[in-house]
Amino acid sequence: MSGIDFVVLWVDSSDLAWQASFSQHKAACYHDEGAIHPARFRDMGIFNYWFRCVEKYAPWVRKIHLVTCGQIPAWLNVHHKKLNIVFHEQFIESKYLPTFNSNAIELNIHKINDLSDKFVLFNDDMFITAPLSEDFYFDHDKPNDFLILKRNPPTNKDDLIMSSSDFLNISILNSHFSKHVTMRENKSKYYNMCYKRRLLKNFSNRKEKFFEGFYSRHIPQPFLKSTFNEIWQVEEKLLRETISKKFREPLCLTQYLFRYWQLAKGTFNPQNPLKRGKYFNLSSKSINDAIKTLTDGTAQVCFNDTEILNDFDAVTNKLRTAFEKKLSEKSEFEL
Repeated sequence: MSGIDFVVLWVDSSDLAWQASFSQHKAACYHDEGAIHPARFRDMGIFNYWFRCVEKYAPWVRKIHLVTCGQIPAWLNVHHKKLNIVFHEQFIESKYLPTFNSNAIELNIHKINDLSDKFVLFNDDMFITAPLSEDFYFDHDKPNDFLILKRNPPTNKDDLIMSSSDFLNISILNSHFSKHVTMRENKSKYYNMCYKRRLLKNFSNRKEKFFEGFYSRHIPQPFLKSTFNEIWQVEEKLLRETISKKFREPLCLTQYLFRYWQLAKGTFNPQNPLKRGKYFNLSSKSINDAIKTLTDGTAQVCFNDTEILNDFDAVTNKLRTAFEKKLSEKSEFEL
């Protein structure tokens, strides 16, 4: 299938039915406190601007797959020809539902009906903020990315879910790939000048026998659906273990496994990571710098909600005002 699709995940945490289901399963299941914090689910009120950004800056997109648990934004034009609304039960087995585990959802997205082999995965806080062409994400049918090695530090108890999950991702990767073989076969992708000073990390890590970690950016990620199919064929048991968890837990697989797999295989085009976009943990201190990215030519931005964002209303109101100033006209995706 030709063309590039976007997949975006969204939830309306103000929905009373969702809240009741969330509370019921929260009481019955193991969970890490960070996995149930409101910051994981609350809506910043800027999702309509996500569609305005796509329409203005990436009008070439073949289809947008909006993934929800059955909710639909009241303002959304559900009849737009490029929009495919996908409920969890349409691509996740019923025995795993309902789920409040974003990892479980993302590990299944390749099963979405009519999904192109080339797609970009977004969270609802990740925005295209400047005009982009299709070859920003894919070139010669391969995703554009960067391979910069790093050493993973010991697990931090304050970030147990992410650090332990990445440890599992890397462990699986090492069971399928020889680091030294992949480095020999893809020298131009390991030692590429576009990485700038970060290239030194690959030189300093080259003698280590195993992959220890990869530098990542929390921004929209291009994937090949075929990568998901390939990993499901060889690691279905572990994938299902993650999917069975109602909430995010330590040692759950994440979508980063699929990215690392593409990197290890050499199925990507090297890019400068600093030109891919920016990421902000929103706060009263960071909001002004975050807003500047809406007008400074930054390609993509993630406006991340966090557990320590205590002035949520003031910060998100400032962000909404900035979006409205930049994109005041409704898109055809809105009523």
